[in-house]
Amino acid sequence: MSALNTQKAMAALQPMRRHLLERAQADAEREIEEAEHDAQRVVAEARDQAAQLAETARAAGRAAAETVGAQHRAALQRELRGAVLAAQRDIYQQRCRHGTEAVLRLRDDPAYPQWAAALRAVAQATLGADAQLNEHPTGGVVAEAGQRCIDLSLAGIAARVLDDTTAQMGEPWS
Repeated sequence: MSALNTQKAMAALQPMRRHLLERAQADAEREIEEAEHDAQRVVAEARDQAAQLAETARAAGRAAAETVGAQHRAALQRELRGAVLAAQRDIYQQRCRHGTEAVLRLRDDPAYPQWAAALRAVAQATLGADAQLNEHPTGGVVAEAGQRCIDLSLAGIAARVLDDTTAQMGEPWS
């Protein structure tokens, strides 16, 4: 091919070249526009997903806080109930101790020999004349007849009286 033919060919192809360049430019601009649109869509979806995750995390945080709060309240209630029960136990034990001490002081009363005689009489009347009577170290008597036994010791009487009065009072803390 000669130089003239090449120039003629190039000149003849110039409109097609321009058309191909314009088409390539339009395709590139369309691809860029589609890519930007896709990028905007992806960013919007990511923002929505991030907002949903944030709301889920907030809800989970609120639920966890409620659970921790409920656990804390329950632990506090258990602790307070334990303190109340300990105080009630102390009051009961103090009442038992004072009551028992008061009953045991009866041994020092001048009328104690008469009361002891009355306790022996009750034991024999309850279990019969064959009952074996034993003086109790705290005062009073314990009697046995066969398989039967009656505790009329001062400590035993004090315990029963305290139990009866506690039951009659309906427990001041209930």
